[in-house]
Amino acid sequence: MSPPSILLLVLLAAIIIAAAFVLAALQHRAGGAVNAYRTRKPLSEPEQVLYWRLREAMPECVVLCQVSFSRFLDGASAPTSSERWRSFARIAQKSVDFLVCLPDFTIVAAVELDDTTHSREKDIQRDAIFKSAGLPLIRLNVRQMPSSQELRALFSTG
Repeated sequence: MSPPSILLLVLLAAIIIAAAFVLAALQHRAGGAVNAYRTRKPLSEPEQVLYWRLREAMPECVVLCQVSFSRFLDGASAPTSSERWRSFARIAQKSVDFLVCLPDFTIVAAVELDDTTHSREKDIQRDAIFKSAGLPLIRLNVRQMPSSQELRALFSTG
């Protein structure tokens, strides 16, 4: 093999090794292997039941699931930017189980499905946030899932 051929092979090997290192670094930066994720259903079985009952109870409405608080609440009424930031920080990692909206996406009510994962202290904080925003909140217990007709009645009474 001639020296230019050997040089070309060494250069090609160096490029392949460098590409492997770059790919490994990118995978590490992304939090692991590219195939480290899998899909799962966004709603639990009880949430799925409630979703379909809400759709049946409120056919004229749009039912949104697992909505981040920051998509429908903001701290715009806080007097200073630092207070607005603190208001945002209080809601940044929270989501509501369901938002029931009119077709123009005006919120009718938020719905929380309480199960064993709920803590009383966190629920009190959430209740205060909704009250502060003047947003109706309907709390339902997973063990006493209302029928579509009972849900309709809850919305008509507030």
